[in-house]
Amino acid sequence: GNGVTLPKGPITYQIEWSQKYNSKGPVFLTVTIKVGEDFQKEITATVYREIFADVVVTKNSLRRYQTISKNDIHLKKMDMSKISSNIILDCNEVLGKRTKRAIYPKTALRADLVEWPPIIRRNDIVTIIAEIGNLRVTTVGEAQERGRKGERIKVINTDSGEKIYARVIDPKTVKIDF
Repeated sequence: GNGVTLPKGPITYQIEWSQKYNSKGPVFLTVTIKVGEDFQKEITATVYREIFADVVVTKNSLRRYQTISKNDIHLKKMDMSKISSNIILDCNEVLGKRTKRAIYPKTALRADLVEWPPIIRRNDIVTIIAEIGNLRVTTVGEAQERGRKGERIKVINTDSGEKIYARVIDPKTVKIDF
């Protein structure tokens, strides 16, 4: 762009940030240049940062609800200032999870693109556990919806026909929270 021509003499300069530092986007600087004690020029400059890190990227296309394996992903160095803030940096964070939608090759994976698959499906027969103090009661139930570990799902107690909500413990067990 535009050059600055300065007279001979000792040059000093001072750089000031014109906005708060942010991890993304440009930084605007004001550069004050002096020759000797005389003010010479004030320049505004725009600086773009590049912040590189290894991110988890897909090797191939992945189908919707496809379970992610080591063969589907790899780490790739990318400029973090140009990608989403919820990007995944650790392969172990996605292994065993599934895709929420179809994903193109070379896509940097974000937390909103993957999920744990359900371990209980609708109509699965499950053991319902209810514990109060030292008392533990178990009965058989039928899942009315799918659920991931830790989620609350609707279950029908097959003995009483009562609909209840219980937390998924494993693929065959749910527990009533009191």
